[in-house]
Amino acid sequence: MKSENNPRDKAFPHKSQSSPPSLVARLFPFLGLLLTVAVTAWVFLQVRGFDFINYDDPLYVTQNPQVLAGWTMEGLRWAFTAWHASNWHPLTWLSLMTDVELFGPGAGALHAVSAGLHLANVLLVYLAVFSLTGRRGAALLTAALFGVHPLHVESVAWISERKDVLSCFFSLLAIIAYTRYARSGRFREYVASLALFAAALLAKPMAVTLPLVLLLLDAWPLGRIQANPRQVLKEKIPFFLLSLGSAVMTLLAQYEVGVLRPLEILSLSVRAANALVAYATYLDKTVFPVDLAVFYPHPGMPPAGEILLAVGVLAGISLAAVLARKKAPYLALGWAWYLVTLLPVIGLVQVGSQAMADRYTYFPLLGPFLALSMGLTGLALKRPAPGKILTVAVAATAILVLAFFARGQVMVWQNSATLFEKALASTQDNWLAHDNLGSALMDQGETSRAIPHFLAATSLNPDYHKAANNLGLALARKGRYAQAIPWLARAVELSPGSWPPMANLGETLVKAGEAKKAIPYLVEARRLRPDLKALSASLGRALFLAGRPEEAEAPLREALEGQENSAPLHNLLGAALLAQGKRSLAVAHFRRALDLDPAYRPARDNLEAATAERAGPFTTPGEDGGKPPGP
Repeated sequence: MKSENNPRDKAFPHKSQSSPPSLVARLFPFLGLLLTVAVTAWVFLQVRGFDFINYDDPLYVTQNPQVLAGWTMEGLRWAFTAWHASNWHPLTWLSLMTDVELFGPGAGALHAVSAGLHLANVLLVYLAVFSLTGRRGAALLTAALFGVHPLHVESVAWISERKDVLSCFFSLLAIIAYTRYARSGRFREYVASLALFAAALLAKPMAVTLPLVLLLLDAWPLGRIQANPRQVLKEKIPFFLLSLGSAVMTLLAQYEVGVLRPLEILSLSVRAANALVAYATYLDKTVFPVDLAVFYPHPGMPPAGEILLAVGVLAGISLAAVLARKKAPYLALGWAWYLVTLLPVIGLVQVGSQAMADRYTYFPLLGPFLALSMGLTGLALKRPAPGKILTVAVAATAILVLAFFARGQVMVWQNSATLFEKALASTQDNWLAHDNLGSALMDQGETSRAIPHFLAATSLNPDYHKAANNLGLALARKGRYAQAIPWLARAVELSPGSWPPMANLGETLVKAGEAKKAIPYLVEARRLRPDLKALSASLGRALFLAGRPEEAEAPLREALEGQENSAPLHNLLGAALLAQGKRSLAVAHFRRALDLDPAYRPARDNLEAATAERAGPFTTPGEDGGKPPGP
């Protein structure tokens, strides 16, 4: 495949025939780029000391056995076949596995790698824009805006958004390779661009719009589509086929997991209205990056005034871009880039419960940043020296202001508590923020402070099963079993295929003295998660307390396979064996429990009862030492 003839002066009309620039002019962009990278590092490298958060990070890392195992053949197979976390992005899984393999499962190293990828993306933005436009100043300003804008913090500071920085990394490389192909017509560079695009899709399917971006670049600044539109469109067929394949895999994954919202819940008119408002709101937050939040609840149908204002803003910018397409074609490019790349996540196909998300702007804002940078540098080039200096000073000041805002926003991501406290301060009726903040507080042992947040979450969203489960669990931890049981039962009703509510309900019923009622829930939880030995321990304890020691023996032995050094489990199994008349086996387990914990009184009492001449009653078995994990 060969590109049509596109002489350098036609394809790149920005190239001037003026005399070579001075040494100072050549060094200025280089020094500016070093300063941009340094400022970006100052903003983001603090994430190395941050923790995981309790929103998606458990799915991606902390409770993901495949990722925590590092590089394994089973993990490699799983990465390409699993529809975990409602997505199909094998390259992201492999990236996280590689981090764990090299650096261990700690949050610091994973954060550092994401920050490093963002720094690499800053350099790639500079290279991509310069290769496209030949304007070092525009390339530098675009890279700086991309590097320090507060809207991009979410993509970098959230480990679960590794997919975002990784997909952008390969997308930018694909653009650079495509630009080289457009200049030279060399087939290997076309293949390289196609392969890099495939990698971007394997990191995050949001890259499906990249073929349209390439078509936009073919119009300007490459100037290829005007010369031979048939050839340019033909070149994109393999790109579009890859996009189609990725889109199909993503929709299958989201349908299988059940995160796609049906039209009965959110009608097409509601989605279209929210999409219009979201397009305008992203622009507003680009100019005024305040009140940012990790989750923006979907409001349903926006107010009519917001819809009309959004339509007016979008129509006005679109009209201006069309009218200026000849004198300032970069405006049309930047605006079309923004509209097109946001399309997959703008909410017409609704996934999840958010109205919008800061992370969705990571790649799309490159279009407006490029347009702004081309416009400002173009004006500066027409001005005398003082005007140029003033323009540089204004741009540098804006970048520093954004950097300070971004650094403050990065600090919000220190841990789950700081993140969701900020979300509550920035939004209204944020049921997810209440629930996740409550979970963070409960993990810190502040259950009393967590309960009001769970109550708020269940009030704002009565159908959110995680909030009902967390509220029930918190009440149970405070010993308020009678209040906890209805909430846990509600969580089971709302999410019949989820094992944590069932396990928590079973545990709470046992503690409330209703072991017989607990058994069906623990049996179902164990069926759903047979790999969790703690569930076997819970079931064994419930069966024993329900007077069924023969049935309790098997799950207790299974639980011991993963917790051989648990004194309570040995004691509980011994009690079940003693109740069956298996005195010698019971004694062995009581003694093993005391070997592990000589101060464990229930095992000592049971040993004395088992070795007495009469086989009288024995003491209660104590705790099982293996409660199922919380939500």
